[in-house]
Amino acid sequence: MCSFHVWLKGECTIANVLCSCAHVSGLLAAMRNGDLLLIDEISLADDSVLERLNSVLEPSRTITIAEKGGEVIVAHPEFRVLATMNPGGDFGKKELSPALRNRFTEIWIDAISDLDDLRSILAAHLKPELMAAGDGERLLKFWGWIIAKDGGAMRRLLSLRDLLSWTHFMNMAQEQGLNSTLGFLHGASMVLLDGLGVGDGSSDRRAKTLRDECYRFLLDLIPEDDRRAHLGSTTELISGAQTVTSSGTTFGMHPFHIPMGPAPEVSSFSMTAPTTSQNLVRVLRGLQLKRPILLEGSPGVGKTTLIQALASVTGHRLVRINLSDQTDMMDLLGTDLPVDGGGAGGAQFAWSDGVFLSALKAGDWVLLDELNLASQSVLEGLNACLDHRAEVYLPELGQTFACPPSFRIFAAQNPLHQGGGRKGLPASFLNRFTSVRVEELNADDLLFIAVAAYPDIGEDLLRRMIAFNVAVHYNVTNVFALAGRPWEFNLRDVFRWCELMRAHQGPGRWEPQQFIHVLYSLRLRTASDREKLGNLYSSHFGAPLATRTSIPFRVMPQTLQVGGASLQRTARRELNNLAALILPGLLEPLEALMYCVRMGWMGIIVGPPAVGKTNLVRVLASYTGNQLREVAMTSDTDTTDLLGCFEQVDVQRKRRSFVVAFNVLHEQLMRALLTWQGGNPKALAFMAELRCPPCLECACCLCTRAVEAHQAL
Repeated sequence: MCSFHVWLKGECTIANVLCSCAHVSGLLAAMRNGDLLLIDEISLADDSVLERLNSVLEPSRTITIAEKGGEVIVAHPEFRVLATMNPGGDFGKKELSPALRNRFTEIWIDAISDLDDLRSILAAHLKPELMAAGDGERLLKFWGWIIAKDGGAMRRLLSLRDLLSWTHFMNMAQEQGLNSTLGFLHGASMVLLDGLGVGDGSSDRRAKTLRDECYRFLLDLIPEDDRRAHLGSTTELISGAQTVTSSGTTFGMHPFHIPMGPAPEVSSFSMTAPTTSQNLVRVLRGLQLKRPILLEGSPGVGKTTLIQALASVTGHRLVRINLSDQTDMMDLLGTDLPVDGGGAGGAQFAWSDGVFLSALKAGDWVLLDELNLASQSVLEGLNACLDHRAEVYLPELGQTFACPPSFRIFAAQNPLHQGGGRKGLPASFLNRFTSVRVEELNADDLLFIAVAAYPDIGEDLLRRMIAFNVAVHYNVTNVFALAGRPWEFNLRDVFRWCELMRAHQGPGRWEPQQFIHVLYSLRLRTASDREKLGNLYSSHFGAPLATRTSIPFRVMPQTLQVGGASLQRTARRELNNLAALILPGLLEPLEALMYCVRMGWMGIIVGPPAVGKTNLVRVLASYTGNQLREVAMTSDTDTTDLLGCFEQVDVQRKRRSFVVAFNVLHEQLMRALLTWQGGNPKALAFMAELRCPPCLECACCLCTRAVEAHQAL
């Protein structure tokens, strides 16, 4: 008797289950051969799929295959069905219907929390010398303390996967020569402390408080002599700026290194800023095990940039995949797509790898950006890649693809409270990752990075600009600017400020106040908020924010200028009266929009209905001679409306359209030849050939001849 594993997910259909009968792992093959069938994550499947399986679960144990002309399959006497599922109540999880649950004999398995059971697991996986040194007992004491904390509310923080990861990390640390005390503390940080607050929407303050409490308990488990010998007086594992070490084969920060890839490059990203280097050490610590890394942090803290820079300097190709609720498994793993040419028998299809599968085959790094925007079915579809199996099975191909050693998965997301369609992730999915809460950059970090990126502006001026940006973020978050919350002012705003100054000013004539309205004032929605913003500027720069009484507006043959912004005009077009009308109150927003276009930034115009938002963009496109394409977004818009999709093509319709268009061209050309008085012999000879309207067969030849005649004219 064999066992077969069928994994179900939200977008699984009955065709995926039944039509896999051509492969060994199909449901029908198990029924015919009398095998054991394991249906994993059964509660994730759609109700229509589960109801279709009702007849298999009945005493008759039959199923009718309508796709095969109504063939009835009767199960072998030895055929058995087993299923697993996570309980409902967590994000994205649901309970089975009572009717379906009643067909199974339900068995509840509680989480392993008995210390004797955990001790047996540790004895089987932790190195004997570490067990003898007491590391195993220290781990169990902390485990018992955390699951009993707050009346058992913290029990969800640790699972059996975490215990095994902690154990494997300690074994690895000893093999690499790291002291067992440091291995124990670093393992706790990797498994639990680095990721406290990730995925549950808790505040930074609450996560930091819990982290400090856990770390103090861990330190109390270590003898005082060992603490002093290996941690010193700071008792912190990571403190201050760290030093990057790189050789021909490894890259890292003490004490963690990773192997280099085939094509390392120089990155402009500053890895040695204090907070950035600490975040990088946490990522490197997580990379010591073959587990995916999940980074969570506020917008602008550098989650994606950190992974991009790490991939660049280590020589690994990074494939970034932006997820959304429109993403499905076909986008990631692949699907059958039409083949060019098709052949005489009609349309032909061939398998095309998705971006994720292509990266897996090549052994690249993959960054799943905005993880908590993806649908539950997509997330659960990657389960086999994220756990110990490290593989992808494609029922369409009947093949399993194992993850190569160089293949690594990273994920990044903003916190749940940021909104924007973000969903909470179930604990059963989160504990497959090594979670890293990316710390926000403070003023010292911002100054360190800004000085390295813009040394020509000067440290003193950069310090005041950063202090002003930090003060704005604090005040609009806690004091004023209620309209428009939540706000986010971060390193991106400082960099935009510096880029504008560098592009329009120069050393010795820096005027940072020139761009306050572009980057700060126009984002606020009330006059009182802008006035308070001006007071903040005065307090940091020692001068009042100048009030703009008029904004120059000039339309020149080659240039459009509004205020301090100017754009090149690519063509001169006639403007109707409505498009040419620009009210004085719209000049400042138009200037800011022109700065965005000039600097290559994305701009968004916000305002109540019927204030001229769309017309402002149309005016700018008209004055500069650029073509404007408009896309109207609604709640029903999906990615296919923006990116396109495959549709059936009517070839005859295209032929008829071509003939009609060519007849129009033929008529226009004949009129031009008849009215032309030059008597060009070449053109007159061609006119003799155009005595009748062209048919489709001679269209291509006539097109060539028409071009020649047009050139002769």
